[in-house]
Amino acid sequence: MQSKGFTGSTKYLGLPVNIFNQILENIEDITDFKILLRVIYLSQTKKGKYLFCSIDELLSDRILMRTLQKTHPQSDKKHIIKNSLNNLITLELIIQVVSKSNQETSYLLNTKFNRNIPHGFSVNPNESLEPWEADEYAPNIFSLYEQNIATLTPIIAEKLIEAQESYPSDWIHEAFAEAVKNNKRNWSYISSILTKWNIQGKYSAESATNSRKTQSF
Repeated sequence: MQSKGFTGSTKYLGLPVNIFNQILENIEDITDFKILLRVIYLSQTKKGKYLFCSIDELLSDRILMRTLQKTHPQSDKKHIIKNSLNNLITLELIIQVVSKSNQETSYLLNTKFNRNIPHGFSVNPNESLEPWEADEYAPNIFSLYEQNIATLTPIIAEKLIEAQESYPSDWIHEAFAEAVKNNKRNWSYISSILTKWNIQGKYSAESATNSRKTQSF
């Protein structure tokens, strides 16, 4: 199917810049490349602390299944996906962890934040998305910045990617909301909120802030 280009409402995904170098240098199999693209898409269009995807989600992805049917019409699709995921793990582009809630293996990009996720982490079942429903969910960090702060610049983009790798996505969304509420629409203010939550503990920092507000009345 011929591409029709991108619309004005196209959303963007936050990715480590060097992933493109890793892909070009290490991925030789086109199927591995396609699987990686869908892992990125399915994980990045989720809400919640951990951005992951599962084999079942990949098998439910209509676009992926359609393209695998064209290239591997007689092959078992689950076997193909598992094989590619193992290749991507070997290349250190993704990692796998096991969910405590359902003992399901989940796959995530190999970022600093994801490498610190403990095995047996809990997953909220409401975090799972159908790929064709992605546009209904919250914007990513780039969209948040452009919608609430200003036009994105290369320097800010690097800072946003660093923040995305360092903090849970719900923290980032809440920090943006806090900046808008207080009319402090700049990245320095948002970054300071995230740093404070990281050092003091999010709920401790929020309690201290609320206490100061109460005492001021």
